[in-house]
Amino acid sequence: METMIAVRLREGAAPELTTVDRPEPGPGEVRLAVSYSGICHTDLHFVAGERAARMAYEVTMGHEVVGVIDALGPDVADWA
Repeated sequence: METMIAVRLREGAAPELTTVDRPEPGPGEVRLAVSYSGICHTDLHFVAGERAARMAYEVTMGHEVVGVIDALGPDVADWA
């Protein structure tokens, strides 16, 4: 599997630049090659130690993204 670089944050630790597996899009999904990403208010809450019950204990920072579609999942045709 190919990898990509991500800024990951684990609860109780500082954000860390790390290598993670590049996900493959599932049915009805597309994958973006991210050009830029931004940290939003939700990310800042997690950095401050304020985790909502539904949040994971480890997250990739910067879910506000801009990019281009680089892979289509099964059953996706409209975005080709």
